[in-house]
Amino acid sequence: MSTLKRPLDDAPSSPAKKLCLENLKSNLDALLAKATKHHEEARLAAVDSAYDLEESWKDAEERKTATESELRALVEKRSACAAYEEKIKSSPTARMLAKVSESDVNGIDKLTEDHKKLTASLEQLRTLLKDLDQQHAACEKKLEQETSTCSDLKQKYEQAEANAEKITKLNEAD
Repeated sequence: MSTLKRPLDDAPSSPAKKLCLENLKSNLDALLAKATKHHEEARLAAVDSAYDLEESWKDAEERKTATESELRALVEKRSACAAYEEKIKSSPTARMLAKVSESDVNGIDKLTEDHKKLTASLEQLRTLLKDLDQQHAACEKKLEQETSTCSDLKQKYEQAEANAEKITKLNEAD
């Protein structure tokens, strides 16, 4: 019957018996040190990401502010042009020149020439007004896009800040 039993020396030792406390402590200490390092790396990455987003948001806000100023200037310029056009068209001299073009009176050739020049100048003013209207529309569209970009960047920045805060608090004792 002794052939059925194995001798004690040949029995495999269990993994727990092979591990010693010093090896476990060394492994656990190394693991904790790595985890601390990884936490700091994650925290720094989150802070850097939040900082980059904040800078992008600030740059976008500056562009938006510049576009708002540009839009205000266009509105003022367009308003001034429109007011000037009305002033010229309603002036007694312009009304008199308009009558000249309809008149068959002889000897008013210079006045007829003045009317043609006024008409050409007013057409240039109308062209300027149309150009200002186009610039205004383009500027409004640009401002709308920049406002949307600012809003998106602000939201992303706030999320990144919250993420950085959560990562930082992981290291705090409860």
